[in-house]
Amino acid sequence: MKKIKEKEIIKTDHKKIIIFFAIVLILLIGIGTFFFFNMNSNKNKFLNLVNKKYDEMIEKFKNPQDNTIGIVKDDESYELGIDLDFNIVADFKDESIMQILTFLDNFKLNLKVGINSQEKESYMLLNSTYKDKEFIAINYYETKNGTYILLPKVFDKYIKAEKTKIPSTTTVSYEDNEYVTRKLKDSLLGGLKESDFSSHVETIKINGKNYNAEKLSLTLNEERIEALLIKVVNDLKNDKKTIELLGDIDSEQMIKDIKKEVVLKENIKFDLFVYQEEIIQSEITNGTKKLFRYQSELNSSKQTLNFYVENIPFITLEIDKISEEKTTYSLTSLGDALTVTGSINNKKEIIENNKVWKDNLDFNFKLNSLEETLDFRMNAIINVDTEKDIVLPTITNYVRETEMTKEDNLILENYLFEKMMLITNKNQK
Repeated sequence: MKKIKEKEIIKTDHKKIIIFFAIVLILLIGIGTFFFFNMNSNKNKFLNLVNKKYDEMIEKFKNPQDNTIGIVKDDESYELGIDLDFNIVADFKDESIMQILTFLDNFKLNLKVGINSQEKESYMLLNSTYKDKEFIAINYYETKNGTYILLPKVFDKYIKAEKTKIPSTTTVSYEDNEYVTRKLKDSLLGGLKESDFSSHVETIKINGKNYNAEKLSLTLNEERIEALLIKVVNDLKNDKKTIELLGDIDSEQMIKDIKKEVVLKENIKFDLFVYQEEIIQSEITNGTKKLFRYQSELNSSKQTLNFYVENIPFITLEIDKISEEKTTYSLTSLGDALTVTGSINNKKEIIENNKVWKDNLDFNFKLNSLEETLDFRMNAIINVDTEKDIVLPTITNYVRETEMTKEDNLILENYLFEKMMLITNKNQK
């Protein structure tokens, strides 16, 4: 009896061990299946790629080494200086276009913008010349006591303007803008379903080279687009910080507008072609009609964008980033009916530990159409100084905008009219 009981105990223990390992195995299979179908799903792959590109773009705006725009922190004071100079040779039949181009060829601009973030004060000093003679000069100050404008060659007093009529030069918080943008993106992408996606391997050719790429496709019909937009509206309305930044959102009216405006006869399809975890081609189609295509050969600096009309390339743009400082581009439209070629040279000089720097930007393009040509060159020197002490003057000599006399307004109107006549004068040169 004792031996029989021992055998039964051993059998029972074996059963417990088998059951335990069976449960563990089922759990492992379940977890593996979950990760396979969710972490490696078409939807998840698509979202990971889009979010990666978005984060790369945001990082460029935050890094002073890569970008001059949006690099100053919200709590920093700084002065931004810009000098613009144009060199234009053109032959256009349109007389009004020629007048504007001729004016620009003789026009130079110097602009300084100062922001005192802590005091919430700012200034803009604009000086310009036409044919090396003074054209327009404006001093603009936004202080705690009001907004003031000085036209040095017109009045000897500042004009105290109504703030509701003059746009503020105070910088909008970069973090706030990025928050709203990211909220929009996350809300839109968060509404996508796995059933919206499909994938397969497809061979594509870029610059004569074949790639066996994974094609990830997102297809949306009118009903799905409408649902996504309504979701975005409701998500924004229910987000307290977004409401603080944007103000109250009339979601009911916006939803009514969406239901009225979204009219889509054929599905919209977004295709991403992925090779070695990089997007080398993307396309947008409406039914059978191509709308857009982007191509980038792997490990190449050249990128090509095509915009289609009735499946025919209407505009083709090629961009080649040869180096950190130089980018070339070419644009063709309607075959050879219109061609534009040019380059962008941007030489950055860091003067002091990313606190003071200078950009020398040369931009040029040549345009050839059936009957018209244009050789346009622009040089911009951009100086940024985050170490500068931004101090605004104390302004006591001013007249309120609402208190200006008829004679004052007439002087101002005549001054502006005189400057406009210079731009449209046929005998500028």
